Amino acid sequence: MSKSRYTSTMSLKDHLLPQSEKYQGEDIHKVIDDVYTDYEDSRTKRKNIELTIYYRDLLSFLVKNYGH
Repeated sequence: MSKSRYTSTMSLKDHLLPQSEKYQGEDIHKVIDDVYTDYEDSRTKRKNIELTIYYRDLLSFLVKNYGH
């Protein structure tokens, strides 16, 4: 199974949320909510499939790592 650009980029997750202990739950929620909003907008417009897939993968990554 090949890795997408998202996986190789997101493996450097320190650039996204370097230390989750530094952030309050509200800050993490805002990031996840903003990505979800962008994903829904991209999904409904259906103009750029690659962008939609990127947002989907990013949202999945954020929920798995910070959404508990």
